[in-house]
Amino acid sequence: MNPEDSLVDELVDEVDDAALPSPDEVTRALRLARFPMDELVAAVQSGRPRVHLRGAKGALAAMVLSELRRRTGRALVIIGPEGRKLHAISEDLRLFAPAGERAPKLIPAVDISPYSGLSPNRMRIAERLTACFEIIIGESAPYTFLSVRSALRRCPPAEVIEALSEVIAVGSEIDLSRFRRLLVDCGYSPVQLVEDPGTFAIRGGLLDVFSPSLPYPVRVELFGDEVETLRTFDPVSQKTIEHLEGFYVSPVREEVFTDNSLATARRRIRELADRQDLPSKALRKVLADLGHGMHFLGIEALLPAFYDRLDTVVSLFPDSSLLVVMEPDLCLQEAEAHFDLLTEQYQRSHEHGELVFEPGELFMRANELERWFESRQHLYANSLLGEESGPIASAGTRDGSLRASSVPGSERLPIEFGALDNQDLLRARNERGSGEGAIKALVGMLPAWREVYGEIVLACRTSGNAERLTSLLKAHGQKTVLDDDGHVRLDSPHGPPATVLRVVQRPLSAGLRLPAMGLALVSEEELFGPRARRSSARTKEKAAGAIASFKELKPGDHLVHVQHGIGRYDGLVKFELGGLTTDFLCLVYAGEDKLYVPVHRLDSVQKHSDEGAGRVDKLGSTQWEKTKSKVKADIKKLAIDLLALYARRQSRPGFAFGSRDDQYFQEFEASFPFEETVDQAAAIEEVLEDMMKPRPMDRLICGDVGFGKTEVAIRAAFKAVIDGKQAAILVPTTILAEQHLNSFRTRFSGYPVVIEALSRFRSPKESQTIIDKLALGQIDIVIGTHRLLSKDLEFRDLGVLIVDEEHRFGVGHKEKIKQMSATVDVLTMTATPIPRTLQMSLVGIRDLSVISTPPQDRLAVRTYVAKFGQGLIREAIVNELTRGGQVYFLHNRVETIEQMSSTIRELVPEATIGVAHGQMDERQLEKVMLQFIRGELNVLVCTTIIESGLDIPNANCLIVNRADMLGLAQLYQLRGRVGRSNQRAHCYLLIPGDETITAEARERLDAIQRFTDLGSGLEIAQADLELRGAGNLLGPEQSGNIGAVGLEMYAELLEEAIQELRGEEVVTSVEPEVNLPVEAYLPEEYLPDVQLRLLFYKQLSMAPTMERLFELYGELKDRFGAPPKEVENLRRVIEVKLLVKRLGAAGVDANSTAIIVNI
Repeated sequence: MNPEDSLVDELVDEVDDAALPSPDEVTRALRLARFPMDELVAAVQSGRPRVHLRGAKGALAAMVLSELRRRTGRALVIIGPEGRKLHAISEDLRLFAPAGERAPKLIPAVDISPYSGLSPNRMRIAERLTACFEIIIGESAPYTFLSVRSALRRCPPAEVIEALSEVIAVGSEIDLSRFRRLLVDCGYSPVQLVEDPGTFAIRGGLLDVFSPSLPYPVRVELFGDEVETLRTFDPVSQKTIEHLEGFYVSPVREEVFTDNSLATARRRIRELADRQDLPSKALRKVLADLGHGMHFLGIEALLPAFYDRLDTVVSLFPDSSLLVVMEPDLCLQEAEAHFDLLTEQYQRSHEHGELVFEPGELFMRANELERWFESRQHLYANSLLGEESGPIASAGTRDGSLRASSVPGSERLPIEFGALDNQDLLRARNERGSGEGAIKALVGMLPAWREVYGEIVLACRTSGNAERLTSLLKAHGQKTVLDDDGHVRLDSPHGPPATVLRVVQRPLSAGLRLPAMGLALVSEEELFGPRARRSSARTKEKAAGAIASFKELKPGDHLVHVQHGIGRYDGLVKFELGGLTTDFLCLVYAGEDKLYVPVHRLDSVQKHSDEGAGRVDKLGSTQWEKTKSKVKADIKKLAIDLLALYARRQSRPGFAFGSRDDQYFQEFEASFPFEETVDQAAAIEEVLEDMMKPRPMDRLICGDVGFGKTEVAIRAAFKAVIDGKQAAILVPTTILAEQHLNSFRTRFSGYPVVIEALSRFRSPKESQTIIDKLALGQIDIVIGTHRLLSKDLEFRDLGVLIVDEEHRFGVGHKEKIKQMSATVDVLTMTATPIPRTLQMSLVGIRDLSVISTPPQDRLAVRTYVAKFGQGLIREAIVNELTRGGQVYFLHNRVETIEQMSSTIRELVPEATIGVAHGQMDERQLEKVMLQFIRGELNVLVCTTIIESGLDIPNANCLIVNRADMLGLAQLYQLRGRVGRSNQRAHCYLLIPGDETITAEARERLDAIQRFTDLGSGLEIAQADLELRGAGNLLGPEQSGNIGAVGLEMYAELLEEAIQELRGEEVVTSVEPEVNLPVEAYLPEEYLPDVQLRLLFYKQLSMAPTMERLFELYGELKDRFGAPPKEVENLRRVIEVKLLVKRLGAAGVDANSTAIIVNI
């Protein structure tokens, strides 16, 4: 029997008939499963100007492109319609690309219309220009992908891009002053510290620059004008990653400000203004901004003014590259539609008197794109097979100009590709549930597959899922190997049978089966359901709290000196004593008394986190010691209570849950659509370990909204349910109850778990039914507000109680929670962060898990800065509503919020709009928020009340009115409300059109537009939250004590009290005085930024060991070049301090004749 016929019979026998198409359908699909690569390669190498191929889509398209590249050696340029398909194919290529091959390049489209009044995302422009330069110098990627819109957009002339780009190599020479001018002309911003693409810093003989051509910034070390070393460095730690031989910088803006381009721009803008009869006032404003070198909002729309002509990205590709047009008919239709839309927008802008160029000057027309296709050898690839689509006679423009007969040799029949899909597996998953059902269906199909396929590969996006799948398949008796290489060979067919299943960590959009190649591919989505796509964002490490707090120190901040109390920071000052110069930190106390602290003694100074602390202590008084004594006494009482509580918890009996190695639990873990962050995985592990112990769990999970706490709770609830217990989730508000109900039901879909919610939004009858079913054990998981604490509510067998935001419950409710938690496992969650210093102090007396690692961006939030305009607001809202999303419109003035709401109703009458602010009645506010969560409202006009606590995946558009009035940290926090799903989120920061915003506000808005991940801005916001979190953890009575002595000292005193009560030795460290006759400091010429100097002074003074001291000294050398003698002296002074401290001495004094050690 033919193996393919056998395959049909085996599939029908092995799998439930309901999960399969008919045998006729399978037979037909097998007949169409073709991989005629020899025929395709021969057609290309014969020089045929156009080759048609059909049926190659998804992973099959990636296979065709990979083999085409391997066999012809030509670079491929792939153009296709807008959407995720191109991106999916580029990702699928990773499965077939040989080791060491350069990754595919996606040239992004400019995401904003030139007629919108918005500025496009700067990094997208930078990526386009980097790609252009790579093409110009012959360094383009083996596969370059462009959407139609990306291909249509014109770019600066090739000779301009080349002239403004520079290759830097070890041994080459750089004129720093000329190079600085070049970087500024190209749009790079000079900064003190290079952390973001498009920035640079020059310090003596060191140049740091972050070119978009690299994932990390580069430090260029010069010897005179010669490049001595090149090394990439981490933008967070600023430490070296690896050495380079060379790299290049290219412009990050299209409208570069050279003398020639500015002269051309002024001339052409005047001509344009004359043609449009633009008012002279508006013209003068534009010309004045250009004269001041300002990149004003919407300047990108004036790109044609800067050059006598523009090129296109596609025209830069060499003739040797091979063009592949995916869905050519759709491409040309999309090109026409896009140009028509631009024409409408241009006419509207022109009528409003705006200074705009016609679309043809910024974009190609569809017929220009078509002519470019015809000017070179190309492949037209349609995804439909011949039987389904019919022969291609005319695919393209409305006039039928793209005809197969128009080019000699192209009238031949298309080369058809095809493959079996895995729809049978998908049906099984959908009918039986993801996880177990799909795994069993796959295992049932494998005997038949092995007769036909010699290679069966299962692709997972993440290492965690690859390991889980390997484990699950082995548990089902399948010989499976986790392959780190991950490369699937296509150079020859794989002969059956496949003796081993291969699991690889590679993306795969959808699986397929190719009998002709003996190859079967299965994606993790086909087994475990849809997976979220996340960008490979870098995880940013955080400095320890005591050191990080000095990073943002500014004059006027309060500091705590361990001996003298709270003072006001007044800056770093330089003094000359005895003919020697050194730095001191100046603290101002009551009565304007000043204390000067040597920089090597900054370990005795701490940041006071409470910005509201207005008081300062008096130097020389006893008040500080009295304050510390009172706080110590209160802390001792707290420590006694904490230790007693911990002892009681340890002695109570509880239920020991089973092992997490349970197969059902592993399958449930594998269906999580994201890869766990490091902190999240650790928290899950700690919770499950607690549940397996024979004593009740009492653990606190701490992490911001969206950091993954809910998944930790879900795993605990699932563990309880599969072990025959019930789970209860207690929340303070109906809003949270509704959110958790949605989250739990979505996550448990496909599993026989009954989940209900109890809150005041349930009718009395519904509530009673839920209560009755809980008592009978017919409900597995219940989510509710304080109604769960009612006396009439009983569980059949409660196993775990999960309490969200416990501090928001009243005293009476907390007592009932304590009674409920006497014998069941308790998991408490909070969204306010707990300071790291307190975490360390509480080790061993409080089971605490902290999720401080933010999740990697699923899709970066596109952020735009724009002038307030009704047309823009309507367009942004309508665009979001059209794709079924929801919108936050933030207007942070309660007195005018109703007026703004009315304006939006007039602009977008089709929207359903609600208003939410903190001065509303609590029940009314709750009702509005609940309507928004449920999707009954699609626009929420609100204040910053949404800043924390909301997690609505469907809300993916945020419009912030008067964004210039908000701080950077607040903007970060607000933007975090959107972008919580796989949909692209948009954030519009609106500024007034008739007012001038401050330079500081402009910097904030520029920063938030550049940054797409959680960065330093969010860390600033953490300070307030940490104080709140400390109060929540330890009780409100301790908040005053924290404010009295500062968070860091409070944590130290708490740690000492706990050690003392446990009978452990409390070692009181004595910081020795070191007076040496040398100049020991960080010169301003060596390290100009005062905050960086402070940060290094703090780190050096706190170095606990010689190893750490020399590590810091090496970091200084790495970041700022060879240290001068003053820096060397500073290291030696701290070295002596460490030696004296080790001896237990009080200090050391030295002069030219003697060294005195004070014992």
